[in-house]
Amino acid sequence: GSEAHIEDFVLSCRVMGRGVEEAMLHALSESARRRGAARLVATHAPTPKNAPCLEFFRRSGLCEVSRGCFIWSLDDSYPLPRHVELLDQTTIAPEAAATSV
Repeated sequence: GSEAHIEDFVLSCRVMGRGVEEAMLHALSESARRRGAARLVATHAPTPKNAPCLEFFRRSGLCEVSRGCFIWSLDDSYPLPRHVELLDQTTIAPEAAATSV
């Protein structure tokens, strides 16, 4: 459809703040754009342990359209941090992907 919804956004606290969150949003948004979605939707469900996720969504550039509901328009690509390089291994032959790190 016109919206792609993030069902789970799970990270170790050890990687938060290193650009991994932004890289994940970049990859999710690009995947959603290729599938024809117009918006990426993230909904935060409050729990005792996921306050860092809410903080990230609030500072990520996604638009908070209602309490805990965030939208990114896929008219624009979500920016990939400059210090992160993503490799699309879906186009690599399985035997080559197994040897690349």
